[in-house]
Amino acid sequence: MTSYAPGMRFPTESAPAYANSQVWGVGGNYGPSGSQCDARNRSYPWHDNYCESRSWDMPMCPSGTGHQGQDIRAANCQDNVHWVVAAATGRITNVGSYSVYLMADDGTRYDYLHMRSVQVAAGARVVRGDRLGRVSNNFGGTATTIHLHFNINRAVSGFGTVYAPTYGALIEAYQRLLSVTDPPDGGAPRDGGSPIDVPRDVPRDNGPDVVAMVDVPRDVPRDVPRDVPLDTGADAAALMDVPRDVPRDVPRDTGSDVAVARDLGAAPVDVGNDVGSDVGGEDASTPAPTPTEDAGCGCRTLPSRGGAAGPWLLALAALGLRRRRAMRS
Repeated sequence: MTSYAPGMRFPTESAPAYANSQVWGVGGNYGPSGSQCDARNRSYPWHDNYCESRSWDMPMCPSGTGHQGQDIRAANCQDNVHWVVAAATGRITNVGSYSVYLMADDGTRYDYLHMRSVQVAAGARVVRGDRLGRVSNNFGGTATTIHLHFNINRAVSGFGTVYAPTYGALIEAYQRLLSVTDPPDGGAPRDGGSPIDVPRDVPRDNGPDVVAMVDVPRDVPRDVPRDVPLDTGADAAALMDVPRDVPRDVPRDTGSDVAVARDLGAAPVDVGNDVGSDVGGEDASTPAPTPTEDAGCGCRTLPSRGGAAGPWLLALAALGLRRRRAMRS
């Protein structure tokens, strides 16, 4: 697994921390019902949610769009308690309404979203391990789940300057944190013994209810889903809001390497960097779509970018599938 930020400091001051999905976790838009504070959301193994279904342009994702970084939950569900720290020495280039950008001396930019108690200002010089703020649910006026959204933005050969995969760098940094060779306070290392073995290839949670995907050619109109559920023996699964009388069996954690349907009406959102700009961040002049809050967990969804046809096509597909099964029986 490639590390796109070798040697970086893990972004939370202390362990344990849990890299996983907000929308597929317990209490998420598409996860099991329950509370975001459910213990299952703070357990191993980790789950890579880079490239999770979003509308942002992401050239390194199989579908060309997706989630820009990794969501990380702190040791427990307490809000505004757990410190977030600088991944590298550098300068703070932007402090937005819910984001902080750190430009490291090597040209890599690290983005931190949803913090409170921010300790830095734009232009400030920071040292690796310095405190930046605390893990929270700040989403510019509307709450999300309590977590840190973390991006790595850098030049990648063949892609230019992009949001790079974060998972490999986070695993390496977490190994150092757990071995206490990378102390939380940025001071002298303590005697922590030998590093533990953290698996580099964390298994996906692709239980029996995962819906298989098939890629649709790129010349399909934008209001038609690009990744269509196959008949897996269960009712067809819509990946967005459909009429309540249509089954909502949805895949659980599809991981970062599955191209999920784009432009399917309301999509789960942890938006990452709203406009992808280092100048002004999410407060720049280009507005992001207005999100709406999901009452189930505080997670939010974006309005449709592909028109109203997307949800009804999926609904009709689900109903047609059920009718064919009834005829066969």
